Amino acid sequence: YPSYTGYITLDGTDQYIEVTDKAGVLFPTISRKVTAESVLSPGRDPVFIEVDLAMPPEANARQFIFCHTSSDGVGYAAYVDASSSTLSAPISFSVFSASFHTTATATVDKGRFSHLCFAYDSSPASKTAKIMSGSDIVATSPRVSFDGINTKGSSFVIGSGSQISLTGLSFSPSQTFSGSMNNVRVFHKMRSASDIQRYIKRTLFTDETSKLRMSFRFNEATGSYANNEVVLDHSGNSLHSVIQDFDASVRSESPYTTLCEFEDTSYHPTL
Repeated sequence: YPSYTGYITLDGTDQYIEVTDKAGVLFPTISRKVTAESVLSPGRDPVFIEVDLAMPPEANARQFIFCHTSSDGVGYAAYVDASSSTLSAPISFSVFSASFHTTATATVDKGRFSHLCFAYDSSPASKTAKIMSGSDIVATSPRVSFDGINTKGSSFVIGSGSQISLTGLSFSPSQTFSGSMNNVRVFHKMRSASDIQRYIKRTLFTDETSKLRMSFRFNEATGSYANNEVVLDHSGNSLHSVIQDFDASVRSESPYTTLCEFEDTSYHPTL
């Protein structure tokens, strides 16, 4: 069978992925879990999102990396502010509920992949949002305690999102995401530095203790077959989704080389 271990590149013109938070609903015939239950709302648990991210070395407009927000404005989002720099861009991770919110802000280099982690640690000793580069914490927000983060079954959107408008926190995107992504993973637990480092360039498989809720490897091959736009969820929760406005350039694997040095292509056939 043909196989592929690449990544996706979105062009900033309405290409994004809307993940319906209902297990197995979108593609029941290829789903192991067909319960239609919500699996992405963290509630009182931590939320920890990993993503390999690359932005082109050019000026950028305001854009979401991802956004997971309920209809009544409870959730979290990672986003990029506008920048004229060709070297780096300011990124933020915000967690919000009603009038309460907290934000961590850092910068990301352009022109190469960075392994980024966005987390809200809900433990009593922390109650802070964090941005990590690899396993190193590069930004920590002010401490804010939330009475749970209930996204109420709302979609998790990769590469787009809804305007954030709260007292003291406002973000309105100018476009969808422009750049490349790989290995988008959502956990409902904090990850140790050793676990992060171990799986930066390795395939991650789920187990009962990992609390892995969603995992997109973006290694679905292109070719002369139907459903090129489908992305498969490897968490076991069957949140398989579709790349909106898909074209072949999304999987062109350009201009960067394959990220997962230890990824076995035999695990990623196109059937």
